[in-house]
Amino acid sequence: MLIGHERQKNIFKNILLNNSLLNSYLFTGNEGVGKKFFATELARSALCKDDSFFEECFCSSCRLAASGNHPDIRIVDDESIKIDSVREFIADAHISPYYGKYKFYIINNAHTMTREAANSFLKTLEEPSDTTVFILVTHRQAKLLPTIRSRCVEMKFGRLTFDQLYNILNNKGYNSDDIEKAISLASGSAATSINLLEGDLKLDNQRKMDSLENLIYDVLSIKSRDDLKNYAFSLYINVLDNYKNSYEQKFLYFLDDILRVIKYLEYNVNLEMLKMSLISKMGEVLREET
Repeated sequence: MLIGHERQKNIFKNILLNNSLLNSYLFTGNEGVGKKFFATELARSALCKDDSFFEECFCSSCRLAASGNHPDIRIVDDESIKIDSVREFIADAHISPYYGKYKFYIINNAHTMTREAANSFLKTLEEPSDTTVFILVTHRQAKLLPTIRSRCVEMKFGRLTFDQLYNILNNKGYNSDDIEKAISLASGSAATSINLLEGDLKLDNQRKMDSLENLIYDVLSIKSRDDLKNYAFSLYINVLDNYKNSYEQKFLYFLDDILRVIKYLEYNVNLEMLKMSLISKMGEVLREET
């Protein structure tokens, strides 16, 4: 069930009721607030046989969408979107829908398109099929080609509220106290909340401030900015617990250092440099204990 984003739901309900869906949309907003899920729900709603917009439905089309097997909904979710992936769905984009009245292409993390892929995709955006809808999902729209952005209708998504996040996480079965702690650090992001909960529950023993060697290994193993952000959030929770238990100033300073790394991850600061910075601060804190 889609929780939150009521304004966007109402806008697209009216669009669907008036059969005025356009060919290309750009969904922007903070990472993890539900943009991709909203895009899949929009596609399901537009193809629903019973016109059940953003509501639970068990028609044949909605069952196909729920199973991830709808022939008219294609999701591109590669770590880096290269020209081969773009060529593959472009070749299919001008073919009539198989089952419904539209064909949807949801391109998650569209900012990861290579320049070659983006230029190839731009040609399709310039001459879209009447029955094809592209939804580009990104939290870094500035990295998209300006010509691509200008050909899409932008829909902005805000942060989820405490109550909305609580309902999402409670429905997934997480502990109430853990949920409140995660939400307080998640900046309105469901994905970050879940990563915090999973990190805190599953990796607690690895990420406590007790072994510099293990912590360094954890950080050096990280390959992406998003993974480093999730690691830093989880580390923040454990350091905060240490501070609450001891009230030692070094932990308070380290909390500031972790938040600084998280902030810099939003900008184009070198990933390896941020990893080394985090390792250096870890070493400073742990060496004071020896």
